[in-house]
Amino acid sequence: MDGQSAAAFYVDTTRADAAVLRTSVELDREVRAMYRVLVRATDSAQRSADAEVVVMVTDVNDNAPSFPQFPPINIREGMICTYQLRLG
Repeated sequence: MDGQSAAAFYVDTTRADAAVLRTSVELDREVRAMYRVLVRATDSAQRSADAEVVVMVTDVNDNAPSFPQFPPINIREGMICTYQLRLG
């Protein structure tokens, strides 16, 4: 498990019937889209098995819409006009 993945997840072993992989931080797709987490299970006889869990973070539209700054537009009184804004 790489350093960022190690900080983002932990294994919760408080349940008697299962261990649960949980996030320890809020995941953000704009920061990181994928995590690879190596999980190891060990039994009472010290036998173990490893599994790589790949977590793909789906995107949520969490950014507010915005407009670029436009210069002021002067329109004479009594005029009918159309002004087209070009974005991007």
